[in-house]
Amino acid sequence: MPQSVEHAEALAASRAVTLARDLCLSQLIFEGDCLWVVTAINSTGACHTLFGHIIDEIRCLSSFLESCCFVHTCREGNNLAHALVKRVVITADIDVWVEELSNDLEDVFHSELIQ
Repeated sequence: MPQSVEHAEALAASRAVTLARDLCLSQLIFEGDCLWVVTAINSTGACHTLFGHIIDEIRCLSSFLESCCFVHTCREGNNLAHALVKRVVITADIDVWVEELSNDLEDVFHSELIQ
């Protein structure tokens, strides 16, 4: 069964929170371009969707972080994340850069700093 965009965004958010926890990061801002998912995470009510369990998992995992928030960012304002997703789709590799980006993503990163 194909996953919806919201389902994929929720999975990505869950993995981001898990990675932040594993790296012992404490004060975080998670950005996402799917307003529905960000709203669902920030809501205190139950999420009655096929991926509501992922939203619950995100809420639970993030409760162990010292400080975090989830904010909506327009897709145009997050070109680096879009470039990273495109790279994963093309290469099917799972890479994590903690201290520096690969050379091909440096330009995208710097262009976002200028905006």
